[in-house]
Amino acid sequence: MLPGGETEGEKFNADALLARKTAQYYGSEHQIFTIEIEDVRKELLNVYESLDEPIADITGVPQYFLSKWVRKEGIVVALGGDGGDELFGGYNRHRALMTAYLFQKLPNILQRNLVKVYKRAQKLSLPFPVPLHCAYLASEDGYAQGSIRKDIISNSTTALFFEKLYKDVPSTMHPVDAFMRVDRRTWLPDLSLALSDRFSMAHGLELRVPLLGVDVVNVADAISVYKKISPFKGKQVLRNVYRSRLPQHIFSQPKRGWLAPGAKWLRDPVIHTFVREVLSSSYYNGLDSVFDWDTVQCMLSDHVAMRGYYRQPLWNILALQIWARKHNVRL
Repeated sequence: MLPGGETEGEKFNADALLARKTAQYYGSEHQIFTIEIEDVRKELLNVYESLDEPIADITGVPQYFLSKWVRKEGIVVALGGDGGDELFGGYNRHRALMTAYLFQKLPNILQRNLVKVYKRAQKLSLPFPVPLHCAYLASEDGYAQGSIRKDIISNSTTALFFEKLYKDVPSTMHPVDAFMRVDRRTWLPDLSLALSDRFSMAHGLELRVPLLGVDVVNVADAISVYKKISPFKGKQVLRNVYRSRLPQHIFSQPKRGWLAPGAKWLRDPVIHTFVREVLSSSYYNGLDSVFDWDTVQCMLSDHVAMRGYYRQPLWNILALQIWARKHNVRL
């Protein structure tokens, strides 16, 4: 049982269970594909090498296997849902930004009092656009303290990156709209579409994304941000349009990401052995000036022994190390 009373099966298979229920509602043919741990053990290196860039998001692993299975079923063209969250305000960070915008419209004295009572409200006080964008999108975790010898990207570099992007956004645009516009110029092509494209094409599957059609994008841009997002709910306009056309059980679902048990996989004996080998100078020494491998190895040991939780940094470094060796990158 996970925190909140949710079982592991419910957490990682929620979309599969929901898809089966929806198929039953429509009476449509439905197939369930399950990824086994043996599959991950055998193909993990292929997964990351097929990317050709160091994208560490562990959710790409099930995408890789799903594309492989779909192609084996004889399907050569499939539809993907990329773009819906970016265009219509579906991410939790979009709701957080709307909350910050409305919070900053309150009288200053009320803002100060709320921050005193709710310390987490301090984040809502960060100025638009760059500080808030960095806070809600860029990683702020101190997970890798001691493992990095040399900063590759500093906080100031990240801020400069976003500042440059915001210069191309009209100053008259609503701050939340501006955030979403920059979001879809970074997160969407550099993560979501990159994973979808690489993993589908790795198996000869062509993935179409109808929500990113030019007409859909133009319509989305013409809709008021207040019709898309509230502090409590995202994609409001889509919910309203399809409420009478889709089964009601879909609308009661919380926002959840495309998940994979990456933390648990690191504790699997076979995967752990592979990861331990990769996270070392003997696997590739081109990043020795960046990482203290002894510290990284300690992070892995602590994670496996459940003395700490280092899922994301370990997958990040793993992806970077595999990519660096494949392309002979030295830093």
